[in-house]
Amino acid sequence: MAARATSGRDASVARAAGEGVRMALPSATNRLNASPGKAVETDRREFAHERACLECGTPFTPRKSDAEFCAAGCRQSWNNRRLQRGAEVYDLLMALRWDRAVATGLHVFTALSRMAAGFRRQDIAERDGRRSWTPPAAVIARKPHLRAQALAQVRKPAS
Repeated sequence: MAARATSGRDASVARAAGEGVRMALPSATNRLNASPGKAVETDRREFAHERACLECGTPFTPRKSDAEFCAAGCRQSWNNRRLQRGAEVYDLLMALRWDRAVATGLHVFTALSRMAAGFRRQDIAERDGRRSWTPPAAVIARKPHLRAQALAQVRKPAS
């Protein structure tokens, strides 16, 4: 369905009918000449509810539907912490997967569990207990190949 600009009345009728309404923002000239109390209808109404920043927990009104942080600094802090924590986890996980004998001898799974517990303690102390990880369903949704399962090979009969 093509997006179209509509008037306020048409927009409410279209929303009631389940149509997605996308309206063009007025030009700078029109915004300056608009009456002071008149609101411009946009798609923002659909996601303008407040949410908490994943990093600092401050309530904010997102400008985009997928915004998770109140400011660029919060997004950078979140990503930097994930990078710092992730390098060691990556090394241990790869050893656990591909060098199982060494990893088992060094109790790598126990080390991973202790690291995760330490990360959680740090989150509770420094971030008021807010989680510092992305939910697994969101990770798998972004990377569908992780959900794929290998099928058993079908052997062809010898001819």
